[in-house]
Amino acid sequence: MKRKIALVVAAGATALSLAAGPAAAAGPTAPGNKCQRTGMATVKGLGVFTTVAKSGVDAGTLKQLGVRGLDNFPNSTVFTLPEVLALHRRNPELFPWCD
Repeated sequence: MKRKIALVVAAGATALSLAAGPAAAAGPTAPGNKCQRTGMATVKGLGVFTTVAKSGVDAGTLKQLGVRGLDNFPNSTVFTLPEVLALHRRNPELFPWCD
C-alpha cells in the first residue's frame, strides 16, 4: 500500500512539474523565446521553412549560417526543426541572429 501511495505521489509531482515547467520557462520575456522567434523569421526569410520543417537541417548548413558550438558534429548530422527550436530556447548564444 505504501508503495502505491508513493507511486501516485511521484506521478502527481511529475505531472505538476511537467505542466508548470514549460509555462514558467516559456514566458514572453524569456531571451530564448525571442531568439526562437528570430530564428523562425530567419528560416522563413531564407525561404526554406517548409524544407526544414519536413526534413530538418544538417549541421554543415547550420555551420555555414554561422551557428556556433557544432564543431563536434559531422556536417551530415541532421537536426529536426523541434531540436533546432529547442536549441534556440536553451542556448541563444549559439545563433548569430540572436546576438
